[in-house]
Amino acid sequence: MCRILSFQLMAILFVLCLVVTPVSAANNQGLHWGVTTGSRFDYHDFAEFTMPNQNETSPREKDFYVIIDSLPSIPDDINAMRNLSGLVGASRFYENGTEIEGSSSWDVLPVGNWSLIVGIWQSRATNTTDYNMTQDIISTPYLIGYNYTIFWRSGTDTLAEIYVRTTGVLHTSYSRITWTEIGIVDLRRISLVEGVTLPFPLDSPVGIVGMVMAGTVVILIVLAVLRKE
Repeated sequence: MCRILSFQLMAILFVLCLVVTPVSAANNQGLHWGVTTGSRFDYHDFAEFTMPNQNETSPREKDFYVIIDSLPSIPDDINAMRNLSGLVGASRFYENGTEIEGSSSWDVLPVGNWSLIVGIWQSRATNTTDYNMTQDIISTPYLIGYNYTIFWRSGTDTLAEIYVRTTGVLHTSYSRITWTEIGIVDLRRISLVEGVTLPFPLDSPVGIVGMVMAGTVVILIVLAVLRKE
């Protein structure tokens, strides 16, 4: 009986290994997609515009979600963000399911070589003499991104984009434009809804491998118990 059960458990593990989706081929710099087609990511969009002599502001808020439609091949020899931004095909929808038309500040980047992408972010500050810029790279075990502050003659712009390391999906997009001379502040923040979207989709290579590993641990524990009996 124990031997039959062991064979059944090993057969289940073998099937799980077969369903693991192979990671798409990397470019010559080690970049590859960390998401899969069909994955969904939920966001909250907050905007606020303040004008002089205005007693109160009227924030505008809405929820939307993004579904990955297509993942094209990543070009080789990437050296600028224009080579990466907008590669992934994706559809955006309001919370009620109505599709959002037009351009978007949402994006997803390939994973596998964040050092390369960070270097591209940092090079922006050295490519201009028209204004002053300060920059900070945001780096945690879960997130990677940048924060720029641009100082113009009439005000400042603060721009930030933060991505999830494992998937390359946008986690936070933040912009705050201030016209100091006339007192106008234009603020917008798009944030990944934590708790709704996992750090990686369950149908992604990372998610499937994680489930297989968890299943393997369970099977090994069961086999150990059966041997003791």
